[in-house]
Amino acid sequence: MDNKKTTKEKLLDTAVNLFWTRGYSNVSVRDITTAVGVDAALISRYYGSKMGLFEASLEGALTWPELFEDPDANILNHFVVKLTETDDMHIQMVMELMMNNINDPEVGCFIQDKFQVDFVDKIAVKIGGPFGHERAALFMASIIGLCQVRDNFKLAGVATANNSAFASQIRYLGREALRYVG
Repeated sequence: MDNKKTTKEKLLDTAVNLFWTRGYSNVSVRDITTAVGVDAALISRYYGSKMGLFEASLEGALTWPELFEDPDANILNHFVVKLTETDDMHIQMVMELMMNNINDPEVGCFIQDKFQVDFVDKIAVKIGGPFGHERAALFMASIIGLCQVRDNFKLAGVATANNSAFASQIRYLGREALRYVG
């Protein structure tokens, strides 16, 4: 079996890397096709447009089957493990994708809607009860904010925390967000 990637797969992999790290509006079709070494017309052939390629780059980005499909899954524990106990860079990459594209004039609303529907609404359903959506939004705000403070602002006390201390910080803010009652 040949393990070489097809041109379509190479375009998608390159698009994920560029769109997620530089932002949609900062990446041209030419940037992607030059990196792959193919003609720009192939994006239209395989994905219809730059936007079609961007949408394809998001497929599966916000899925988390072990959290959303397990009725007994603990939201807070899953985030602590993903952020402190694994080498899985997916969640950090998704945060980078969102930060680089959330205010983009062409795709910002699309990213906001996708994040709301594919992620926050599912967390709200898991939380349940009155204020489920508010708790989910506060929970995500605390997680995203804490990660931004650690990774970008590099504030002492968070950026310098070891994994155990960072896990405690996530648990504290997450618990408080999940306790919100209006």
